[in-house]
Amino acid sequence: MEEAMQDLDLDARKYVWMGSIPLQVHLHESEVTTVPAPPPLLVLAPRNGYLPLLTPVIKPHFQSSLPPGTDTVWFDYKGLPLKWYIPTGVLFDLLCAEPERPWNIVVHFRGYPADILSPCEGEDSVKWSFINSLKEASFIMNGSTRNVMNMSKPDQMELWRCVAKAFPASICLLNTCWFLQIFTKNKGICCPNSLSQHPQRASTSWVTWMGIIEFLHDLGQDLLLRMVFLEQILVKGCHIGGTMLKVMVLKQVELEGSHFACIYGI
Repeated sequence: MEEAMQDLDLDARKYVWMGSIPLQVHLHESEVTTVPAPPPLLVLAPRNGYLPLLTPVIKPHFQSSLPPGTDTVWFDYKGLPLKWYIPTGVLFDLLCAEPERPWNIVVHFRGYPADILSPCEGEDSVKWSFINSLKEASFIMNGSTRNVMNMSKPDQMELWRCVAKAFPASICLLNTCWFLQIFTKNKGICCPNSLSQHPQRASTSWVTWMGIIEFLHDLGQDLLLRMVFLEQILVKGCHIGGTMLKVMVLKQVELEGSHFACIYGI
């Protein structure tokens, strides 16, 4: 029963991270300057993405029909301005009691409703809003924002790149890293970030082979997650556990890699 629940959890996580919503985007009639009006644009929007991140795709489609002026992109649904800092999937689930396929929304490039929506200065605004939301989620889950605050700048940027570009493989990677930080205390696996902040724990906190095997068991049969997890152990953890552990992990990587190659024909 427990293994079945774990498999269901992994499947649910995949559907959430890799899911998309078909959008039909219309240019607001007040901003149309050409005859005939431009046709709506059909685009797949990642559920965990944000509407402003679609601007590079949407703007070229409507560019020739826009009036003169400065672009300030925002969206509405049935006249309701859509909050840019809420993931697209959440907006869709909240606002469509009877889900539309595709979801018809309106894009504006003029007349930003600053009295209703907080300012959005492009991707940077969305990125830092996401990081702040991640801190809030970490606090709710763990009672602390340490997991997020301890992330290096490159790791934060890589995490954001995964979300912004909706890379499924990379998202699996960041999920695995997130697991690594949340569950290390239960599996005897040392979190490298915490060790760097508390060197005195290096002599007592070890990456253990038993901890790795237990964690692989928790990941179930998802080969991609298992491979990425082992890669992270090699990159960030084996220097703590010693040469013998590294050899054992490399053997496991070879075993998992062969299985992965057989299934996916690599």
